[in-house]
Amino acid sequence: DNTKPSVTGLSNDSVLTRSKTWNWGCSETNCTYRYLIDSNSSNTPSGAYDSTVTATLSSGTGTYYIHVQSKDEAGNESDVVTVSAV
Repeated sequence: DNTKPSVTGLSNDSVLTRSKTWNWGCSETNCTYRYLIDSNSSNTPSGAYDSTVTATLSSGTGTYYIHVQSKDEAGNESDVVTVSAV
């Protein structure tokens, strides 16, 4: 199997809010994930993958981005999906 998985369930959110919770999934079963929340639209997550599928930004001002990457059981990594929230 050399098919890349894809991250699902994320979209840009332009509604102003004080906190934001993101939830995501994978196009295949048994994926693991890594993610990064920051204010830079071009960063990528690094480090170990785990089973986390939810992240919360409890406060902040401005535009924030979440960058999520998945990996399937065969070790194939997805492209990084980046979405924003204000």
